[in-house]
Amino acid sequence: MLVIIQPATLERVLSGICYKASWLYFAARKMNQEVKLYEEVGLYDCDEIFNRHGPGAIYAVDLSSYPQQDLAEQIYREFRDYNPRFFGLDDLIKSCGLPLFDYETAGYKLEDGAFDYAENYSLLLDRLNTDYDSHVATLDNGKPFVPAFFSVGCDRKCPYCYVGYTSFPNNQIKVDKAKRVIDYCSERGWNIHFYDEDFFMHPDINEILEYMQDKEVQWICLTTSITLGKKIRELGADYIRASGNLLNEVGVETTDPDVLDKKQDLQTVIESGLNIFWLTVTFFPGETIRSKNMTGQFLKAYGYDYDSMVLRMRCNSTVGGLGQFFVPYHGTPWFKKINDMGVVIGRRPTRLWPGFVGNRFLQERPMKIGDFEAVDSRWFSLYGHKDKAHMLWQFCNGTNTVKKLCSIDGELDPGALVQVAQLAQLNLVTA
Repeated sequence: MLVIIQPATLERVLSGICYKASWLYFAARKMNQEVKLYEEVGLYDCDEIFNRHGPGAIYAVDLSSYPQQDLAEQIYREFRDYNPRFFGLDDLIKSCGLPLFDYETAGYKLEDGAFDYAENYSLLLDRLNTDYDSHVATLDNGKPFVPAFFSVGCDRKCPYCYVGYTSFPNNQIKVDKAKRVIDYCSERGWNIHFYDEDFFMHPDINEILEYMQDKEVQWICLTTSITLGKKIRELGADYIRASGNLLNEVGVETTDPDVLDKKQDLQTVIESGLNIFWLTVTFFPGETIRSKNMTGQFLKAYGYDYDSMVLRMRCNSTVGGLGQFFVPYHGTPWFKKINDMGVVIGRRPTRLWPGFVGNRFLQERPMKIGDFEAVDSRWFSLYGHKDKAHMLWQFCNGTNTVKKLCSIDGELDPGALVQVAQLAQLNLVTA
């Protein structure tokens, strides 16, 4: 008996690595192994789970998200006699001194679980570890968005991204299997949310897009401006749209080229007229007040307005939302030098609250305060800072550093940093 435990996490927007628990579950079922998957597990749930299955079961505990760390460590302390082992972010697990669950040695092929995800979707009775939200309110057509994976892992090895440095199998789905997944979703009236790191990078993407031309399935995907721009120039935006494309989540991190040392093809994507959901990052190393100003101006021109967004997704693609906060993930090259790049805040950084701020941002000097009345005040309530933000900037005379404004008794205040970043992105403070 394989017992898979997924500890609860505050994060409700999952990335590819957070699906490892269900990949493992589906892979075990494919081997005809007896397996149970428990999602959103709290510490009190563990008493019942471990007592129910006893010491003879194999326990695999997910640690793919930093907010799970405390709970995962406590599970090991309290249930160590049951020999629980952990999978997810390998380098984080090792740093905690927890034993790894080696699914490859045990014979599990995670890529099988990933590529079978949509076809096994109904097995997840609670569906708590799926992110089927369409992000944009106007996309809601009453049909569910089912996660699907046509690839896992990534070869790019970006120094700040954990995906290329964790134990992903790194593989692409075969075309025949991809067609079966598309047919399966189409027959059930499901939309598809492709969670590949870059959907348009698949070596057989042209054949996959051609197959979807006549299918009654609509889809959204993660991608980059480089690969999407290449396909726009090769196939045309109308062709991509005709395949059922509803939305493309494009990683832009920041629009300041002095901060992001990476090629982008934003203009081709913008001019295509395709629906774009921009994925931004706040407190990216090297970021400044100026870079937040530039990103804010970009999102004001090409992002979404307040009313177009699903409530819990207003953190991305909007001028008032700060996107994900940069996380120094264990195992990446940047993690090894993170203390030279900025200040780590707290023990468990998460994408949805700041756990790091770069040196250049702290050295920035606010020079001018904008007109609060000219901005939709609802953006301030997104982070619960409307009144506090006004009070904070009453004391700003253009000579204070961000570090001084955001410190309490010598310690950086994450809430104050969020205020400064949001006001900069709204262009209410410029440098």
